[in-house]
Amino acid sequence: MDTNNNNNNKSSSSGKNRRNKKSNTTTTTTATTTTTTTTNNNNIKSFSQLSLDEKKEFLLSHSKNIFKPTFINKKEDDYELDKILKESSIETFTCQICMNCTDNQLQCKNGHLACKQCWDEIILQKAYTQKVCPFCKVPVSLDTVDRNLFYKTILEKEEVQCPYYLNGYQNNTDNVSCGSFKYSFLIDKHKNECQYRLVKCECGQDVKIKEIDKHQEQVCLKTMFQCKHCSQKFIRQDQEKHFNTCPNMIVACQYCDMVFQRHEKQHHIINYCPETNVYCSFSSIGCKEVIKRKLLNNHFVTKDHSTLLKSVVVQMDHLKKSNQQLLVQNHDLQSNLSKYANEIQLLQKEKSQLEIEYMNLFGQIEILEYEKSKGRAYISQFTSNTTANNNNNNNNNNNNNNGKDKGAPSPDSCIIM
Repeated sequence: MDTNNNNNNKSSSSGKNRRNKKSNTTTTTTATTTTTTTTNNNNIKSFSQLSLDEKKEFLLSHSKNIFKPTFINKKEDDYELDKILKESSIETFTCQICMNCTDNQLQCKNGHLACKQCWDEIILQKAYTQKVCPFCKVPVSLDTVDRNLFYKTILEKEEVQCPYYLNGYQNNTDNVSCGSFKYSFLIDKHKNECQYRLVKCECGQDVKIKEIDKHQEQVCLKTMFQCKHCSQKFIRQDQEKHFNTCPNMIVACQYCDMVFQRHEKQHHIINYCPETNVYCSFSSIGCKEVIKRKLLNNHFVTKDHSTLLKSVVVQMDHLKKSNQQLLVQNHDLQSNLSKYANEIQLLQKEKSQLEIEYMNLFGQIEILEYEKSKGRAYISQFTSNTTANNNNNNNNNNNNNNGKDKGAPSPDSCIIM
């Protein structure tokens, strides 16, 4: 790190000449410290800039294979029978209806052979109104056609060539044939062991069994790797995305010769890179020049900032006076605040006294209301009693008057005879 800083402080012209003469010598530190080199910046490429061979080499040197994808066998009948039989035997195993060579022929009740596909068409297709054998006209159905054991036996004894080697013959670089063998050996054993047989990889590509390891190590897009720098897992298909974003990958500064882990790059450019354009330290007071960090010291020497500093001093004096004025205003406000606080306390005391007086008056009002209701009740009772007495007196007077009238004869009763 010190070597790089010393080199950055030298003149740019001599520094560029020296950097052009440098080779690929590198100095690396441990994973816990920043890695720096004096390698030319032009020799540090991003992963996307590498050629196909360079990408393969880069992947193997910066990661390790931790998982291999699975392979799925293709269907068993992935070859044509007439391609592996001897020419003299092809006619024996050819369907006499469709003329296709097949290992699966069924017979009618009379022993006439045809491939399963032809029998299905005769029996199931509506175009055939008569479901009969085309050779002997015997009625046929799915239940009456059956396999011919003799046909199967002679086929198993036929000499055949390896269909998987023949299918990839043009691409077989070693040209080591599997040889010939009986058809029964092909079905029972060889088809599961042949190194030329194609199987489908999880990535979707057809691969020979003998080339599975090579395919997985060099080509397969689903092979899993683990980055040696950050331990993150990824498949080959995502290798470019990972290596272009891996935080611990060694990268070069685009401005100077220093290299480091990717997560340190932004911090380096913002705070240390000698080739980064930065604002002058006096930009806040008026210097608007943008220069490279390595030229800052020279800028301070050559550029006169005294005028700017004087203006700052004047502004500071002005601010000082303004501050003193604000202190005086603040003192006055504090005094007024204390005065208002005292007045508020007095008003609160008066409020408390008024509340007490109010409560006393409210109590007296309640007493008066009670006395008032009492007086009304007394008056009402007195009135009722007086009325009752008057009524009684009137009744007594009426009774007395009625008694007097009954004791004396009426004038009409005195008749002179």
